[in-house]
This record gives sequence, structure tokens and C-alpha cells, in this order.
Amino acid sequence: MFEKFLKTRKSTPPSFGRAINGILAVIMLSTVVALIGIAANFVFLNVHGTMIFVIPVILGVILFMIGILVARKLRNIEKVKDEFVTIAAHRFRTPLTRLQWVLSDLSTHVSDEEGMRSITLLKETLVDLTGVVNRLLDVAESDQFSSYYDYIFEHARLEPLVRQAVLDYGVGAANKRIVVSLSVGEDIPKVFIDQERIKTAIFMLLENAIVYTRENGAIEVELCRKGKNIIFSVHDNGIGIAKEAAPYIFSKFFRAREAISMDTDRAGLGLSLVKDIVEKHNGKVGFESAGRGQGSTFWFSLPIT
Repeated sequence: MFEKFLKTRKSTPPSFGRAINGILAVIMLSTVVALIGIAANFVFLNVHGTMIFVIPVILGVILFMIGILVARKLRNIEKVKDEFVTIAAHRFRTPLTRLQWVLSDLSTHVSDEEGMRSITLLKETLVDLTGVVNRLLDVAESDQFSSYYDYIFEHARLEPLVRQAVLDYGVGAANKRIVVSLSVGEDIPKVFIDQERIKTAIFMLLENAIVYTRENGAIEVELCRKGKNIIFSVHDNGIGIAKEAAPYIFSKFFRAREAISMDTDRAGLGLSLVKDIVEKHNGKVGFESAGRGQGSTFWFSLPIT
């Protein structure tokens, strides 16, 4: 049933579309009422010299404004719904990725046939779940909304979030024999952030680095202060970014050819989501790469307030 819903979602007229049609009808009706009021007012003034028919004009204007306000409210509700699905789906994909790494590591320590059969079944299940998550991401982004449900800002430190990310992705890095080093500067103050959103951005950059770095590679994670900003960066010696792909790296659904060849299951939304999250914090995001096969560095900065 759920799969059927995902497949038919785009071809089914959404409730938002029907609501907008209703609002447009109200706006058109109010415009007609206003025009009738203007015409009637003109005729009545010529005959009786009174202003009584100005009432339909006022009523039409009021209806028009109500229609505009309701339409905006419905659009905001729809944005909240779609972005919630996007965030939730990405948060689901992170533990699924880690589970795949753990199973890959576990398979090297299991020799009996029954154990391998169970691991294979688990791997197939995880692949199916990953496919569902990717389709959820596709559904959530199909209307190309980019606003988020309400952020919860508070003063917090980035260091615990960064250390947690390095710890959580340690298994995945170890499976590929990738060495991950962490450098944290001194006297890094708190920043005004939504911890869950920034955690998502940190995890996503580190996950990408592990996925797109080949075996026996190296990743350097750094958190430091530079002037009035806190800088988080992830440097790897992985597949790098071709010059022709560079302008589109943060675009929704874009995936470079090299990235697709290494991981075919991703939707191409991760870096776009990171960019949106950081910009919601009045921060900046960017990357550096010498080209294809030359590794890359992705970073974001947050202002110290």
C-alpha cells in the first residue's frame, strides 16, 4: 500500500492544488463583486446622488484580501509538510547507511552458511528501506519547496556534535580502512543554532566524504574559529569534483558522474539540504577541489553572535 502511494503521489492532484483552486475562485468572485459595485455605484450616483452602493466595492476588496491571506497560509502549511518529510527521510538514511557498514564488517567474521544467509537477507532489507527513503525524498522535493518547519534556536557548542559524528561514522570509515582525523581549535564559543539541523549538516558532509573516498583513504575533520565565524570543514582525498560539475554541486537532484558510479542509491539532495540549513543560520557553505580524482574540502561557517 505504501509503495503504491509513493508511485501514484505525483499523478494524483494534491489537496493543496484543490485548495488553491478554491481560493482563486474566491478571489475572482470578490473581483466580480467589486466591479459590479463600482458599476452600480456609478449608475446610482448619477440617479440619486448617494454613496450607498460603495458597500459592494468594500466587500469585494475585503474578500480579495481574505483570499490572498488564506492562500499564503495554505502554501506555508504545504511547505512545512514537505520539508518535514525531507528532514525525516535524511535522518532515516543516516542510520541505514551505518547499518550497511556494520553488516559489511560483520560478514567478514561469519563463515557458516546460515549466518551468511541471514546477513544477506538483512542487506537486501536495508537496500529496500534505502529505496523507500530515497523515494520519500523525491516525493517531498517534487513540488520544489525549500522552506523548513520552524527552527528551534539556542546557544550551543558545535564540538560535541562534531565529535559525535566522527564517533558514529567510525565503523563505516574502518570498513574501508579510511583514517579519520579530528582537529578542534581552542576557545570555540557557542553559536546560535538549531542543534538538530546543524547536526544533520555535519553528519551529511562527513558521510559524503566516507562514501566518496576509496579504500585506504584519509579524511580530515576540522572545527576552528576564524574571525567572527566558526568554520567546520571535511577534507578528503576521494574522487574529487570535475570542473564542469562544480557550478551545480549544491543544486537539488544533481549528482556528478563519478558520484553515481560509486553510489547509485542517493537522490542528490544532501548538499542542497546542507546549503539551505546553513543559510537559515545566516552562515555560508562552500567547497574546494583541484578536479576529478584530486579530493575535496567541504565547509560551512556560522557567525558568532
